[in-house]
Amino acid sequence: MAANILLVSKDRERISPLEARLYKEYYTVYIAENSSQTMAHIAKYKIDVIILGIDLEEVDGIKICTRLKQNPSTTYIPVVMIAEKEDTDIRIQAFNAGADELITYPINIIVFTS
Repeated sequence: MAANILLVSKDRERISPLEARLYKEYYTVYIAENSSQTMAHIAKYKIDVIILGIDLEEVDGIKICTRLKQNPSTTYIPVVMIAEKEDTDIRIQAFNAGADELITYPINIIVFTS
């Protein structure tokens, strides 16, 4: 059974290659653009992995990650965060928030899905 992956990004165009590759690899992919959509998807579907953009509209990804990792019902879900560029401060913030991994754009889709 393929994993359910939640992609959270304000820029649908930017994540569409990753979304397409995940579909091709037979993952079920859900898309959210903000905090409220993220929480709604988590409540509705059994999410196995969250790929979370740091730069979101209403609440940044770091805050969402912190909330997820502090909530006993979502703390177990692995969170991979996506940053615009390599930045030590952002990396530290992401890991302090509980992120399991941090990747940067451009995403190497083949490496990411292997």
